[in-house]
Amino acid sequence: DDYWSTLERENVELVCRGVSEIRSKSVVTEDGAEVPVDVIVLATGFAVGLTTAPFPVMGMDGRLLGSAWRSGATAYKGMTVSGFPNWFILMGPNTGPGHTSVIVYTEAQIAYILQAIRKMIAEDIKWMDVKQHVLDRYNAGLESRMKYTSWTSGCSSWYLGEDGANHSLYPGFASEYCARIRRFKPLDYEFDVAGKRSTSPADQRKS
Repeated sequence: DDYWSTLERENVELVCRGVSEIRSKSVVTEDGAEVPVDVIVLATGFAVGLTTAPFPVMGMDGRLLGSAWRSGATAYKGMTVSGFPNWFILMGPNTGPGHTSVIVYTEAQIAYILQAIRKMIAEDIKWMDVKQHVLDRYNAGLESRMKYTSWTSGCSSWYLGEDGANHSLYPGFASEYCARIRRFKPLDYEFDVAGKRSTSPADQRKS
């Protein structure tokens, strides 16, 4: 209901020109205009059966998401991928519902991601990156549960990727998923504080 009123705000401008370049603090449109930005939200449309990145994404040391997902898309709690710091996904791998609204999932994910961002701001953290073994353990648990669901019972469905695996749906109830991501757990992540990789300063003081 507030769609039109949002466009009328003094600090909002609707730009319909295509994007030719993304710089460190701005977006350059096709006509050469440079628009300062703090955050870029890229809406990629509707696609399930994830087996690769829908667009080029580069992480640490030139690592490409397409290579990381060559054997199928995986993400910790569907939101973060090891080796790609500060990159958060909404409705990422294995967070799709087969029985309820996606809004239940996205609202819970937004709350989780905001916890992470607020921690970074409060502790002056340059980047955070989910630990690979944490990601692997989480997805191993998903895969072990998924084989007992109707989604992977041998029938061909649009939820399955080209590799035959289900990278789309969560194998449990939405209420369970929301409970599992209710609290951001810093110990699942590595942090860069003042150029030094570690757990966050606050977590070190608690240990």
